[in-house]
Amino acid sequence: ILDEHGYGQYRLVVEEISSVEAFPGPSVFLPLLADPRWPHFSAAYEYHLGDRALTHAAAVSFGESFSLVRFHVNAHSDVDIGIHAGVFALFDLGSPSFDLLNADYLVGLPIAYRNRKFSVLFRGFHQSSHLGDEYLLRHSIPARVNLSYEALDFVASYEWPWGIRTYAGAGYIVHKEPDLKPIITQGGIEWLGLEDGRLQFITQNLAPLSRFKVRPVVAVDVKYHEEGGWAGDYSPRIGVQLSSGSTRNFQLLLEYFHGKSPNGQFYVNNVESVGIGAHLPF
Repeated sequence: ILDEHGYGQYRLVVEEISSVEAFPGPSVFLPLLADPRWPHFSAAYEYHLGDRALTHAAAVSFGESFSLVRFHVNAHSDVDIGIHAGVFALFDLGSPSFDLLNADYLVGLPIAYRNRKFSVLFRGFHQSSHLGDEYLLRHSIPARVNLSYEALDFVASYEWPWGIRTYAGAGYIVHKEPDLKPIITQGGIEWLGLEDGRLQFITQNLAPLSRFKVRPVVAVDVKYHEEGGWAGDYSPRIGVQLSSGSTRNFQLLLEYFHGKSPNGQFYVNNVESVGIGAHLPF
């Protein structure tokens, strides 16, 4: 582009769209830290308030969200195709043999997209729920529910300055047993403190923690189910995260839950619990 004096400027833009990476590691969509049904490895103690049938419980999960292939669209955008799977189990710690009460199985095919600080997850998944065999041997046998469904959902997320992240999404149950009202909405906010923040300054002189990066964590997840009358399931968590430079980290969190039970066989029950959990997300 020449100006009136004959001097010019030029700009060269080069973008490559052909890069494909197999088994790239963690998904470009970060885990939802307070979602009770996000697949990851965890173990938590729960104290159930006002529940005559269950007071002391352990909630355990196994699973992850794995990226199988990543398409590098350009310098700022990536698309992941992967697998999303988890098992969620609930145990009665007040029984003589810590009876297994419920086990939920989830498997899905997620497509994740990221452009700088914005990311979105599209997912189709199946979930089924089963009563524990020891629970079925009790004298008072509950009515079993053959809860099984397939659903489509999406969650959009944005990472703001100062470690703040917000997200929102919705889902629709396309096939279900028994007949469930199909619409689900979800939203939340997370705050992950800086690696060189005040908490890191305090812990760097403590021998057991000096080798780790210690960051405070605060997260709240909220879900509204049409099946539950839009009453809301609230899951706030607060605690610390320890990491050592790898993609893995360890989180120790105080937890609270209020709403319809996330455990499939008891989805009609209202639950209020407090507890403490250890979590290992990517």
